[in-house]
Amino acid sequence: MAWERRRNGLFYYRCYRDRTTGQVRKQYLGTGPAAEEAARQDTARRAEKAARRRDERAAEDRYEAARARLIALSHDCDTITRAALAEAGYYQHHRGEWRRYAKNHDK
Repeated sequence: MAWERRRNGLFYYRCYRDRTTGQVRKQYLGTGPAAEEAARQDTARRAEKAARRRDERAAEDRYEAARARLIALSHDCDTITRAALAEAGYYQHHRGEWRRYAKNHDK
């Protein structure tokens, strides 16, 4: 989407990708008020798209920050649970289930 200088004037072209061939094409929109309005609309559309991308990126960043805090909390809970079970006389059998020590076992 650009104004191009050709011979004796400025002409507005809109670039797009052809869906069937994948080639980049140019659509001629002319000069004058109609082309200027098309250029304004294209600029507004690009600005909206950029704002939407910024908002999506910010939401992803907030999600990742919350996810990182949740993972840290989960690890802390695991540590506290393991400590509480060990203190209560349990051990984890081969990284599996928690079992109580036998009564004659010294802690």
